[in-house]
Amino acid sequence: MPVTPPNAAGWHRQNVTVKLAATDEGGSGVKEITYKVAGVSKTVAGASVSVPVTAEGATTIASNAKDNAGNAEATQSLTVKVELVGPAISASLDRAAAATGWFNAGTGAPTANYVATASAAPLVSPAMGSYSFTEGQDQSHSFTVTDEAGLSASVTISGVNVDTVAPMLTAGINDPDLVTGWYNIGTG
Repeated sequence: MPVTPPNAAGWHRQNVTVKLAATDEGGSGVKEITYKVAGVSKTVAGASVSVPVTAEGATTIASNAKDNAGNAEATQSLTVKVELVGPAISASLDRAAAATGWFNAGTGAPTANYVATASAAPLVSPAMGSYSFTEGQDQSHSFTVTDEAGLSASVTISGVNVDTVAPMLTAGINDPDLVTGWYNIGTG
């Protein structure tokens, strides 16, 4: 059994040590335990052994015990999942702003896209996503992803300025003496 308990999804967020212990009730006594990790077999004299698990991902430990009379139990296996790093995430805008630093009618409003990758534990969040910016100044948007081990990564796109609507000009004569709306230029 692992010495430290995993999370609900079965992942440890630190290196763990698995203790293998055998008994031989009323028999000749446990002589040795043989275990195999990552293709390497080891035989240890005695009734218990501690096996460190430091590799990220799923590590399977296959083991069995043999007593002093030469009886060996069937091989058992235990899979231990370790995640130390967590996911990685990056994001970018789908287009560049105009030379003014603003996204305008010529450039259109941008979309931020993210891509995430898992380390050892699979992602529980989507590996890709997007967000479409709308009108506004100094906008930002954050994306966060989480893996089965409960580790998260975030990235923020910020400083986004969007103005795709041209200004509107109104014209008029500003003369309070012109009540009728007609302007008469004298001739003489």
